[in-house]
Amino acid sequence: MRLIALIIPLFIISCNNAYEGKISKVIDGDSYYLANGKEIRLYGCDAPENTLGHNQPYGREATFFAVNYLEGKIVKLKKMDKDKYGRDVCKVFINDVDFTGLIVDNGLAWVYKRYGEDSMYLRELIAKKKRLGLWQQSSPLAPYKFRNNNKIK
Repeated sequence: MRLIALIIPLFIISCNNAYEGKISKVIDGDSYYLANGKEIRLYGCDAPENTLGHNQPYGREATFFAVNYLEGKIVKLKKMDKDKYGRDVCKVFINDVDFTGLIVDNGLAWVYKRYGEDSMYLRELIAKKKRLGLWQQSSPLAPYKFRNNNKIK
C-alpha cells in the first residue's frame, strides 16, 4: 500500500509535465510562443541568435526552419525545466518526432553539453562531418559566446 501511495503522486507529477499546445509564433530557432501566450524554450540545444538585434550567422536559417516545422502546428510538449526567465524548457514533438533532433541534424543548433543526450551528441557530430548548416563555417561561434560578445547596450 505504501508503494502505491508513492507511485501515484509521481505519476501525476510526470503527467503534469506533458501537454499539448499550438505554436503561434516562432521567435527564433529555439524559442516559441504558444497560442495561450506562454513562451517556451527548446530543451537540449542552442540555436544561433536571430533576435534583439543579434544576427548571428545561420540565425535566420534556424528561425525559418522552426517556422516551417512548427508555426501554426499543434505540438506535444514535455516540460523538462523552467529557465531563469520563467519559460518552460521543453522537448517539442511534432508528429511524434523530437524537434531538437531535427534542428541538430540540419546543423542549425548546438547540443547543450550539460543537458544533451548521447544520441544528440552523435547527431551533432554527423552534422559537423557533413558540414551542414552552421558547420560550414570555419569557426562557428556558440550562441552563448555570441551573446556575450554582442551585448546590446
